[in-house]
Amino acid sequence: MFSNLHIIIQIVLLIVCTISLCKTRQSIDVNDDDRYHCLCRTDNPVNIELSVNKSIDLLKQHMSHHMIPGLAFGVSRYGRHIVNEPIGWADLENNVPIYRDSEWRLASISKSITSALVARLIEDNRLNLNDSIYKYLKPGVFPRKQWKGREVDITLGQLMSHTGGTRVTKILDDSANVYEYTNVTESIAQFSHEPLISAPGTQYNYSNFGWQLVGAVIESITGENFNDTINKFVRDIHMPSTYAETYEMLVRHRVHDYIKSDSEYLLHPTKNKSELHIMNAMLYDDLLAMEAQWPCGALMSTVDNLLTFSDFMLDSYNNVNHTKPDLLKSETIKQLWKPIIDAYSDDFGTHKQAHGWLINDLKNPIQCTNKCQMPSTIKRVIWKSGGLTGLTTIIMIFPEQHICVTLLTNNSDFDEFYESALIIGKLFMM
Repeated sequence: MFSNLHIIIQIVLLIVCTISLCKTRQSIDVNDDDRYHCLCRTDNPVNIELSVNKSIDLLKQHMSHHMIPGLAFGVSRYGRHIVNEPIGWADLENNVPIYRDSEWRLASISKSITSALVARLIEDNRLNLNDSIYKYLKPGVFPRKQWKGREVDITLGQLMSHTGGTRVTKILDDSANVYEYTNVTESIAQFSHEPLISAPGTQYNYSNFGWQLVGAVIESITGENFNDTINKFVRDIHMPSTYAETYEMLVRHRVHDYIKSDSEYLLHPTKNKSELHIMNAMLYDDLLAMEAQWPCGALMSTVDNLLTFSDFMLDSYNNVNHTKPDLLKSETIKQLWKPIIDAYSDDFGTHKQAHGWLINDLKNPIQCTNKCQMPSTIKRVIWKSGGLTGLTTIIMIFPEQHICVTLLTNNSDFDEFYESALIIGKLFMM
């Protein structure tokens, strides 16, 4: 009798817990909201499912608020992929859902993957972050620049940390003309005549042009088009569904991009909130010169592959004695992740620009009040986001907790993507 009563009580408690997960909240605090306390229990399917459900509950709130058609997120812990969860629609017109193997444009997460390729070339003694780009690029490709009447050098590391002095990216203005190239080097002609906007190494100016120069440097030393080099590199690190996009490519399970009708990108955005609706993303997303954007924003991938990439970076970072030769060396990753300059500050603290990554030492470290098996305070995250007019992407690494999070959406209007990735990471601390 007692055994049956005990079972009934457990079932009732499970039902109550499930109902509580479905309730919505207007505000979220990473530390104070009871719903987002880490579970900190043994790694078993029941606890993982609870963390997944809480994550879905959080993300569905944002999807409803921002009219996001589709979303996918994934989590790995200690190199094991424990979650790959698709939600919503990849193609509204044809009623195609998001799949676990749906393929997404990465936008600026491409820079992080290019950064890892640079790291491999550094270890092969073919590149150095302190190298002048003029060591590799002929004046006919990119003339030597001046600042205040004097010739200046620009290093590879400066371009990778957005301190090379090249112009800030202007999404719409830079797409006024449609270009087609065969490689990245050809695309340099689009801006090679422009003056620097700051002395190299002195100011942060987010510049895709700078990363195009990185791609041209890579083409110079490999003797092949960037897409061939990057495609081979990602295969070497076990990312078979990651590649440089081309116009003619047929993409299986492609996720389509969407935009809200009040977007700032539109010439005539909707003013009346009652008339808001979802529409196809601007033509800009499809008219980019893919060949120019390969190093900085034109790679495609899946949730699973991005977790593999994040794990590769984290495992390399922890590969202190270089006991795993297929990984990068720990000292190389530390070079890439070395903070170079402040990018911006917000409620979470100052986000410092490294080489293709951002480093955030949290102003208010995230506490886990239970007894976790892993470090119970999140103090630092290493991350990179991307965006086009119709998508938002982010990868986030929690180095002390050995957790990696990937979050991809097909709508650019998702202001809470960074906070959401933090919360998901916290939920999977165990």
